[in-house]
This record gives sequence, structure tokens and C-alpha cells, in this order.
Amino acid sequence: MHILIQSPDYNVIIRHAVQQKPKGLSELMILLDKSAELLEYDKERSSNHKNFPNSCYHIYKGNLYKNKSCPSSSIIENKIKFKFKNFNAFIIDYGDFIVSEYNKENPKEWDDYYDNNFDFIMKLTDDWEFYEK
Repeated sequence: MHILIQSPDYNVIIRHAVQQKPKGLSELMILLDKSAELLEYDKERSSNHKNFPNSCYHIYKGNLYKNKSCPSSSIIENKIKFKFKNFNAFIIDYGDFIVSEYNKENPKEWDDYYDNNFDFIMKLTDDWEFYEK
């Protein structure tokens, strides 16, 4: 029997490899593909195989934004919205998004980046430092 999970215990290692792009990243992706074939890894819902660092949707300061260069997807937007109303933690695919950290030393840099490159979709939470808890 196999257990299919989206984020295995070692997912943080995979995530860091995807972000840092080391020399062995292509070999890692081949291993993950093999694990997916054996139903040990959920490739379809894992952001590691969805070009995570370049996601069209970002959450910044509790707000949902969409990159201006990406087409809109009401399905993905609704999945992300549901994540913040999913108090019972049902297992679902939340969609492909990243959470951007708040830069306390230079907040204008990121504020300007989102103003220039992204469209505001909606406020998801007033607790916009939720990801640091």
C-alpha cells in the first residue's frame, strides 16, 4: 500500500533545491517523477513541479495578487480564497501561489514591485504575518 501525500517530510529540502537551482536539480526532479509513478509523491498538487518560484499568484501583506503577465484563473483564485476560510483543514489543492516576505528594512521596494507588476485581487487576511507563526 502506498500513501499519496502532497508535502512529504523532506519537502523543505526539495523546496530549497528548487529555489536555489543547484547542479543536481534535474536529477532530483527525475527521482521525484519516479516517486510519483509509484504513487509515493503527489506531483500534480506539489508546487515543486509547477514552477513555484515563478507563480502567477502571490500573497503579500495578506493580499492576493496576480502577475500582470499571467492570465486570470477564477478556479485558482477561488482555491486560494478557500484556503483562508478552510478552518477544518480539509485536504484540497490550494492552487499555485507563493507568500512573499515583508521587508521591514525597505518596505517600499516590495510595495512598489507589487504595484508595478501585479494586479490586486483581494484582501485574504488582516493577519498578514501569518506565515511567520
